[in-house]
Amino acid sequence: MFKKTGKIIINFFIVIIFLSCFLIVKSKNTEAAVLSLSPSSSNISVGNIIVVNVLVNTQDKIINNAEVSIQYPVDLMEVVSLSKNSSIFSLWVEEPKFSNITGKIFLNGGVPSPGFIGSNGSIVSVVFKAKKQGVASIIFSDSYVRQNDGLGTDILTVKNTSSIKIEDVKRVETKIPQKVENKDSVKKIENIKITPLDTSMNIPEEPLDFNLTSLSVPIVTYYQNDLYIDDFLILKGVADPSVNIELEISNLSDKSIITGGTLTDINGKFTFVSDAKMPTGTYYVKIRSRSLDGIVSGYTNSLQIVVREKELNSFISIFSKYITAIIPVVALLILLVILLIYGFYHLKKFHIYLNKKLLNTENIVGKSFEILDEDEDEEISIFRKISRGKVLDEDERFFLDKFKKDIKEAEKIIQKELKEIEKENNK
Repeated sequence: MFKKTGKIIINFFIVIIFLSCFLIVKSKNTEAAVLSLSPSSSNISVGNIIVVNVLVNTQDKIINNAEVSIQYPVDLMEVVSLSKNSSIFSLWVEEPKFSNITGKIFLNGGVPSPGFIGSNGSIVSVVFKAKKQGVASIIFSDSYVRQNDGLGTDILTVKNTSSIKIEDVKRVETKIPQKVENKDSVKKIENIKITPLDTSMNIPEEPLDFNLTSLSVPIVTYYQNDLYIDDFLILKGVADPSVNIELEISNLSDKSIITGGTLTDINGKFTFVSDAKMPTGTYYVKIRSRSLDGIVSGYTNSLQIVVREKELNSFISIFSKYITAIIPVVALLILLVILLIYGFYHLKKFHIYLNKKLLNTENIVGKSFEILDEDEDEEISIFRKISRGKVLDEDERFFLDKFKKDIKEAEKIIQKELKEIEKENNK
């Protein structure tokens, strides 16, 4: 009985473990971290700079560390500087560093518990300068994004690259016609009326060079996907230095468009804060740069921002978000406690049962020997008579046969009890 019960519990425990492992593996395969570079593609001219932001999407996982290695072509571009000002990481195992000889960028950063969860976490910003014409591919090499699960599990599965097209600077020459020195030619046109040259025109004496440049698409380094009603919209990013940043905010519900803007500083950084608090709704935000002489960049990809009603039970919403990850662990702990209590209870119960069996066996054995003790004196006299060689009478022989039967009967009773104990023990 106890063996069968124990086997059922063990099998049930094994099934629970396999189901938990299956759910964990399935969750791991469907939700994994993504490293990306923003912008994923862009065009710049030789000699210009571009800021590439390294971003992480945790896919609803909580992370506490990322080890990132990036490669870039040193013949086409070089790193000017690295910035971790807007980084989600505050702890650095290895500070961000680069080498324009090997074409590598490396960093190893972390964040204290409870960790970071989000879809647009900025790790580091890299300022590149274009050296010559070509297409520069910036890629991730040996990189890891580690989950805050106590084991440092690497959940990185997707590594998006960036392609930067570098164009040569176009040069345009304007040549001034040379004076006519051929006298014969002068004679042929002397009867032609010549309109005097407008002396107010500024005619250059030498060829002019025109540099046709374009602005880089701005990069958003910080924004909030979710806002509550009456919050201000705040965006931070980088673009070309000293340019206007133009925002176009579209309301999905009423199709209205709000415009706004700000300026970048000498380092190309900008911060935009909305003039009014945001009402509820879903908004799409696009950003572009405009130089003082009217040159505009392309728009960024639309950023979706949802403004919600304020939640009174914010603690409950946060708790419900993470409870799904805690349930399997709690279930296993409860099952383990139940197994320990069950095992202890039945072990104690089995111990009491054995004590009762032993006591019962002792009573039966004692009674069997009491039966034998009743005829002890008669047995001794018969044995003495046999030892002297005397012949036993009929009553004495009858008694001896009965005595043998009593011994066999006692033996059977004892063997029966022992077999029952062994049988109960094997169940």
